[in-house]
Formats: sequence, structure tokens, C-alpha cells
Amino acid sequence: MNDKDFIESVFEIVFGDNAINREFSKEEVIKELKRFSDLALKYEDNCESSLNQRDDLDWVIVIFVKIAVNRLMKFIILGLFV
Repeated sequence: MNDKDFIESVFEIVFGDNAINREFSKEEVIKELKRFSDLALKYEDNCESSLNQRDDLDWVIVIFVKIAVNRLMKFIILGLFV
């Protein structure tokens, strides 16, 4: 996957289909990814206190969001998402 495809994919994960062409800024994407990450962490903390209420699909979403945020942060750190 090249950088352009990666960036387009991240925009679509955050804001839906064709998001790259809907005038969202990179700052908005980062802000929303951070919000997703914060919600995932909050959800994960809540689930730890109620282990019997875990839903497999919810955990797949939490893991997916964490992977997406981690990959994006690597691109930012390496200066590829400028």
C-alpha cells in the first residue's frame, strides 16, 4: 500500500466513503482518530469491570481502531502524513 492509498483509507475509516474528497482536514482526521482511541480505551476499561458482558464484535472494533491509530501515528512520526 502506498502513502496515498493509506491516507485515503484512514480518511474513509474516520469519516466514511469518499471522505478524502469531502474537504476534511488532516487535523480533523487526527482529532477524530484520537476520539475513537479514547472511546476504545474507555470501553475497554468498562469491560474489564464487567467481564461477562463482552461482545466479540465490539472487541474486533476496539482492536481495529487501536491498530489504525497506531499505524497512523507511525506515519505521523516518520513525517509521511504531512
